[in-house]
Amino acid sequence: MPDKDPAPADSAASASAADALRRRAEALARERGTSPQGQLAGFSLEEVEKMLHELRVHQIELELQNEELQRTQAELTAGRARYFDLYELAPVGYITLSEAGLIRQANLGAAKLLDAVRSALLQRPFSNFILPADKDIFYQARKRLLQSGEPQACELRLVMLEANPVWVHLTATLAQDAEGDPEIRLMASDITERKRAEEALRDALEFSNSMISSMQDGFSVLDPAGVTLEANPALCRMTGFSREELVGVGAPPPYWPPEEHERVQAALSEAMKCGSRIFELTFMRRNGERFSVTVCPFAVTDNDGVVSYAATIRDITERKRAEEALAVERTLLSTLVDLLPTWIFVKDRDSRFMRVNRACAANMGAATPEEMIGKSDADFYPPEVAESLRLEEEEVLKGVPLVNQEARKNTPGGEPRILLINKVPLRDADGTIIGLAGA
Repeated sequence: MPDKDPAPADSAASASAADALRRRAEALARERGTSPQGQLAGFSLEEVEKMLHELRVHQIELELQNEELQRTQAELTAGRARYFDLYELAPVGYITLSEAGLIRQANLGAAKLLDAVRSALLQRPFSNFILPADKDIFYQARKRLLQSGEPQACELRLVMLEANPVWVHLTATLAQDAEGDPEIRLMASDITERKRAEEALRDALEFSNSMISSMQDGFSVLDPAGVTLEANPALCRMTGFSREELVGVGAPPPYWPPEEHERVQAALSEAMKCGSRIFELTFMRRNGERFSVTVCPFAVTDNDGVVSYAATIRDITERKRAEEALAVERTLLSTLVDLLPTWIFVKDRDSRFMRVNRACAANMGAATPEEMIGKSDADFYPPEVAESLRLEEEEVLKGVPLVNQEARKNTPGGEPRILLINKVPLRDADGTIIGLAGA
């Protein structure tokens, strides 16, 4: 980089030039051979003084002109330094091409982009540095530039000798050289990092879209105005509406039943205030059929602070049917158990009653089965009888069933009975004993 303060060098150069000019003038004077005294012999004193005055004025004019030339020289040198900074040290590449596409000039940034020494770039086709797959991009941009004269821009990859290709943004303008012939001026900006970020974002979006498309649950996105921005295939299958019928449609979506609009909107509003929650709602298929869903809405905020609403939607129709069928079966079983004359009971690990039928409650002296819940045999039998029953049930809770054991026992009311007793361990889904069932 040149010295930013060119004044000392300029002063020395100016002094040297002045000395050379003085020597030339003296040589010319000697060649002409006329002495100053001979030239002044025919003039009066007044005329000589006038001539001397004119000479002094002319000398001052020359000095002023010399000072102006020196200032101009200094400004020119400073301008060259600025040119070096602005052109040579620019963070972008500047390249000048002939009309045929040969490199005429390139700054340091261009040499770095092209991974070559500047002197090795001159008179080489610029297209030699472009990735073969992208050469047509430059050819078309150059063609449009030469035909229209309007600036052109494009993005392409440059080939590096020992590295991966570099993405650049090219801006091309048309100009004329000193002879008036067309020349192309390029500005090349390295956009490799931006391209990598775009590629990473594109990959992330593709992955996200793939995940959303493959979801078994429905998924939708609404903008702040309630317009549907996204609807995945599962939601379309669930509701019977095509994606084209859902995306771009304002609130309410066609799968919200008219009678459920307020309830669904209230659920969304609550979720936005209190965070993500799961709501059980009713939606509508294209044919008008209502079906039960669970909806988990949540807010999505972009970089500009704009809040959109997304939700996962699960069709729970089959689960609801199963729950209803199970409820019917439980009601039927409960009815049958209550109608049986046999004593039926269920106890926890502390031998407290969890469930009894009417026959058991009646024989234990309870007004209703509910009256026995949470109680133990000690609440109905004498202490010694209650203790013997507890010890008996401890063995059952260890995994040893009591089957068809005949026993003579009095009811809590004192009435003697001959009982056939069965008690078996009650296990959960993991096989752990959680209580016992008896009859």
